[in-house]
Amino acid sequence: MNRTLLILPGTVALAASIALGACTSTTPGTSVSVPSVAIPSIAIPSIALPSIVLPSIPAGESFALPSFAIPSFSIPSFNTSADPDLAAKFPTTVDGQPVTNVQTFRFMEILAAFQTPQTQIDQFIAFANQAGIDPNSITFGTAQCKVGGSDESIQAIRSPGGDANRFIQSLAAIAQATGSPITLSGANVGGKNVQVANPGDSADYYYPNGDTAWFLSSVDPTTAATILSALP
Repeated sequence: MNRTLLILPGTVALAASIALGACTSTTPGTSVSVPSVAIPSIAIPSIALPSIVLPSIPAGESFALPSFAIPSFSIPSFNTSADPDLAAKFPTTVDGQPVTNVQTFRFMEILAAFQTPQTQIDQFIAFANQAGIDPNSITFGTAQCKVGGSDESIQAIRSPGGDANRFIQSLAAIAQATGSPITLSGANVGGKNVQVANPGDSADYYYPNGDTAWFLSSVDPTTAATILSALP
């Protein structure tokens, strides 16, 4: 077992005094008397600490904490049933679990309510027009599901009378124009022909079907296949 020896400052001083005594030469047989030194006594004055009296609360009396008001803020309200036809397209179950919280909105209302920069709104309108789509008719839908016990989101954009394939390509062009380019590659996932962005362990999936483009964001391939297989 290793042992560590701690040398304290007092021990070092004692060793130094012994060393100095050993180096003093004397005549053999001659005694050396060391004069005694009287150490004067020092009286330490006593200090009286003042007593502190804590205030007591009389029995039966209460005290009130000051109240404060939390400022209110408004969350934009939407018609969450803006497109019953799109809501009907969502599956009722995914992975044996019910699909919940199906909501549909007017897409332009969402862009305006969340103060999307006007330049981006103008770009969206321009690309929608190029795809032959009336931007004011475009609706957005969302719903929740569980896959393997994990919460997942299903999103969709519908352009009545439009072509979802062209719409997805328009979104890719918008992303390019706004400085966040995406590269889409074709694949068959869950029996559906899809476009995949950022392929890997967590990818984005775009599935066009008629006038509706379905979106899955940041999901793994197994989860994507489970959800896509349940979509129309």
